[in-house]
Amino acid sequence: MPRHAPLRSVPKGDTMSGEYLSTRGTPLNVIEVEGLTKDFQIADKAAGLRGSLRAFFRPEHRTVQAVKNISFTVPMGERLAFIGPNGAGKSTTIKMLTGILYPTSGTARVLGKTPWQARRQLAYKIGTV
Repeated sequence: MPRHAPLRSVPKGDTMSGEYLSTRGTPLNVIEVEGLTKDFQIADKAAGLRGSLRAFFRPEHRTVQAVKNISFTVPMGERLAFIGPNGAGKSTTIKMLTGILYPTSGTARVLGKTPWQARRQLAYKIGTV
């Protein structure tokens, strides 16, 4: 069976470059998440023509919480995998960590940057599958 190359290769020495070290020279956590939450507004509509007309003139919405107050850290050199049932918020969490989605509340730092504020800069340094 052929051996597969790593999904993302990092040049030697790059993982401990100055931007990834604290002021004391110790490695930082690559990911720091505190109280991350994401809510979506979903439109409710009753079946049939009457429901469609009612939804058009008086739309009703409900809030669905996709990610609820998660906190974790990932030290440099460790790998992270998300597993869980459908609808558990795995993809939503990854989208927030890559800067694709803005969270409703909470904070996240990836390589010392806030993902939804530095999405383009982080896109060159992280990979997701």
